[in-house]
Amino acid sequence: MNARAWPGERELRRWWHGLPAAPRSPTWPLTLAVLTILALLLGFHSVVASAVQQGEALRSTALSRSQAQWRCHALNNDHQRARCLADLEQAPASPIEIAGR
Repeated sequence: MNARAWPGERELRRWWHGLPAAPRSPTWPLTLAVLTILALLLGFHSVVASAVQQGEALRSTALSRSQAQWRCHALNNDHQRARCLADLEQAPASPIEIAGR
């Protein structure tokens, strides 16, 4: 027995060489590697697309909120302005706060 051989190596080699030629082909590891890389890229794309969508929602919410604050500050009556700002403070500020409720 070879000094570098490990227990069960002979049986494994015998099993491997007993397989038909198609499964022992070197194209299988390459195919598996390509499929793995494609799956990882698909997952990465999904995560990035979700982050972009969340960023757009956050930006849109911030823009809407700043416009609402501007409208509140533009009111002439102090009582209406205070009430408008109080209503704004009670509303959720971001989509993250909405999801948390």
